[in-house]
Amino acid sequence: MNIKRRTLKNGLRVVHLDLPISSVSLVVSVGVGFRDESEEYLGVSHLLEHLLFDGTKSYPTEFSFSEAAEKLGGDINGSTDEYCTSFELRTSKDDFLEALKIISELVESPLLSKENVDKEKKVIRAEMLSKKDFFKKNPVKTVLYNYLDGFDQLDYLDKEIKALDSLTHEKVMTHFEKYYFPKNMVLGIVGNIDNPFEEIEKAFNKNKEFEVNRVIPKFILPSANTERVLDKDEVSSIYFSWFGPGIFSSERAVFEVAAKIISKGENGLMKAIRFDEGLAYEVDAFMNADERKGVFIVSVKTSKENMQKVENIVKEKVELVKNVSISEVEQAKKSVLAENILEMEEYLELARVISNTELYKEKTPFEGYFEEIKKVTDKDVKDFANKYLNGNFVLITSK
Repeated sequence: MNIKRRTLKNGLRVVHLDLPISSVSLVVSVGVGFRDESEEYLGVSHLLEHLLFDGTKSYPTEFSFSEAAEKLGGDINGSTDEYCTSFELRTSKDDFLEALKIISELVESPLLSKENVDKEKKVIRAEMLSKKDFFKKNPVKTVLYNYLDGFDQLDYLDKEIKALDSLTHEKVMTHFEKYYFPKNMVLGIVGNIDNPFEEIEKAFNKNKEFEVNRVIPKFILPSANTERVLDKDEVSSIYFSWFGPGIFSSERAVFEVAAKIISKGENGLMKAIRFDEGLAYEVDAFMNADERKGVFIVSVKTSKENMQKVENIVKEKVELVKNVSISEVEQAKKSVLAENILEMEEYLELARVISNTELYKEKTPFEGYFEEIKKVTDKDVKDFANKYLNGNFVLITSK
């Protein structure tokens, strides 16, 4: 895997994954998110993310900025997460220099016009009210998200909506000056660009020395619990969650293999619930991991009379992995490797991953990962199952 890293003179970290493809994906990750905000600045990261798209020195209006990206046949987007704000652009590799100019101006020289603050606050309010509607209509899934993220979704949305009125242009500028500087950013690039670092140094030429001393808290794993949530759906929802190590853990490969054994294959729960018993029309089981945690989730949609039977099957299949066979492990490893190879072709997502994770550690989640998967043994899976896949799960269902 041809990954090159460089830290520019101004402190910007660059990670380039060189692949023989005709497109190029660029993602800038900034080391600040909505969980970094004080109560006084609640919602400012999201507001700033919107305002950045309202124009830069070379593209002074929202229309001219979006048109510049569209002329490249690309699409530029932003997202505000818990501890990271990201901006991404994908286009033809022939347009790399123009794309570099667009995305560097976005984070280094936005106009941040005072006149646009109220307009973007209206847009964000509508966005948050839409999210609130979703959570109210999906109470079971909302409780699941509360566990996965470690905070109450509706409570946080209410606070953010209320705080919008107090966000001023001055607060936005203070936030921008505090966090948007090269040393607090990573540029991730996926594409066949020959030695891009000189051009990147020209484009990202902001020189500002600043230090951000922030500590990202450890994720506190939830205690075993069962919640039965009242909802109005005719079909009942069941969510099992087993929490474990995150993407930088040495146990991650074992986690993914164990999750695959439980979910798929001859003795998997998907076969048992959907094909053998016909207990559900929608069954999904997958592992999700970030820098702070990993979680194996089993999601089932079934009728109320089948809920107990489905719950019993899930518990039974998870317990069986503690006595897994060598052949089951080898088959699961092949499947996991194949899935990871296919995911490597999602180039914009790759750029997002290498940019976001470089904020935390100088290693991408997939460097050496294929070899780690191949080394997983049946003993590794059994030891892992006894350590993590036990009665310490969170079960959330319809009431």
